[in-house]
Amino acid sequence: DGVSARRDFFKTVGTAGAAVATSAAVPLVASAEVVVPSQVTEYTFPENWGLTFNYDEDAKKVRDHMYVATGLGKGAVRMED
Repeated sequence: DGVSARRDFFKTVGTAGAAVATSAAVPLVASAEVVVPSQVTEYTFPENWGLTFNYDEDAKKVRDHMYVATGLGKGAVRMED
């Protein structure tokens, strides 16, 4: 059964070997660079809502809206709309 297999694995490899195997499987540092837009309170409110069911157009629209939303600072005009 599964429990016996895990016990046998830890007996054979030991906890040091399991720790090495785990650390090799899970990277410790993210390698992606994150660029955060500057915070603004004045911006052009998006008017292009709705889907066109064209993946490229809709994906660009969603990305543009998310970029605006990420950059909104406290008290931004029409933030709640």
